[in-house]
Amino acid sequence: MPPLPPEDKPVLIVSPYYPPEKGGLADHTYWLAMNLKDHFKVRVLTSKGQDESDDFQVFPAVYDWHDVDELFSQVLYLSKKCRVLWQYVPHMYGRGGVNRAIPQVVEMLAEAKVRQMMIAHEIFSPMGWVPNRAFYAVSQRNQWKKMTRYMERIGVSTQAWIDHRRGMNRFNQDAYEFCPSPSNIPFNEVGTRHRDEWKVDHGLTPETRIIGFFGGTGAGQLFSWVVDAWIDAQDNSFEVALVCIGPEQEYKPDSSLAPFYHSLGYLTADEVSRALQAVDIIALPFESGVSEKRTSFMAALQHGCAVVTSFGECSSDQLRASEAFVATDAGDRDAFIQAVNDLLVDNDRREQLTAKAKSFYADNFSWEIVARKIESWIRNPRLIN
Repeated sequence: MPPLPPEDKPVLIVSPYYPPEKGGLADHTYWLAMNLKDHFKVRVLTSKGQDESDDFQVFPAVYDWHDVDELFSQVLYLSKKCRVLWQYVPHMYGRGGVNRAIPQVVEMLAEAKVRQMMIAHEIFSPMGWVPNRAFYAVSQRNQWKKMTRYMERIGVSTQAWIDHRRGMNRFNQDAYEFCPSPSNIPFNEVGTRHRDEWKVDHGLTPETRIIGFFGGTGAGQLFSWVVDAWIDAQDNSFEVALVCIGPEQEYKPDSSLAPFYHSLGYLTADEVSRALQAVDIIALPFESGVSEKRTSFMAALQHGCAVVTSFGECSSDQLRASEAFVATDAGDRDAFIQAVNDLLVDNDRREQLTAKAKSFYADNFSWEIVARKIESWIRNPRLIN
């Protein structure tokens, strides 16, 4: 069935983060707009100083996201009675994830009959006993409840949060739906000898096997486990390198391992795609467990990587049942290290995971799926109780 023609009324995506800012949320906003533009006329409202685009309208117009009057007038003017789609992570909008202006603006827009939806990549921080963290956690919960009661749809990027009903607003529970965060890295076709050629270009022999790591060391990523697995892998009969894609790592190996350690820093999307297709394993352990919001994990699946990750409180039943990757318990460092090393020597298993990973991603998490989901939300209005 051919896609329906774009609707006349645009979608306004609201996000403080947008390129050239680096990071998953800025990239997600760009690719969200790119994948919606064939379904709707797309506008993006973002912070001053950000890029514009030839593919859709970008308004880098917001100076102060805490200014109720400024933000309300900007959104209301650009929405023109269309659909507003908020990108939401508490820390996008204020220090400690606290911004009292956002719930006020959402309520004012609702009173002006503006339809609003949200994609939530995080809901609120865990409670803590340190006074300032406790204040942030409580404040984030309050602003979440105030905002979400006015949302026609709330796309949550972690299925486990919906399964556990974490933070679901009792006034608007039917609004919640799963909406994964797809890969932000377009797939770049490479030749059959790409892996060997990439290794040689980076000072490695074709026989060297690579453990890859993609992303930063924050956000609950257990980079130290990856280093430990790499060091443990030196006992194999073949050379093993560690290649890090993303922010420059602070880790410095000793002199004997330095030739086999490459921290590549930020790369272009094309370079990331090529690097992902060159590694033998991607090691991505997460403290809270792998989930559908982890775009590094999604990019690895999309590129057919043999992934070793971890299961935890944020891991859904669908992920736990999948055979497209290898995962150990998030609290078991030794099991993770063993899993990396077992896969490193199992050539057949790595080849099997390549096809399974690509299929699992395409069938469940791709941008096409997300765009169709949001199109369905918009073309099928939902009344808020």
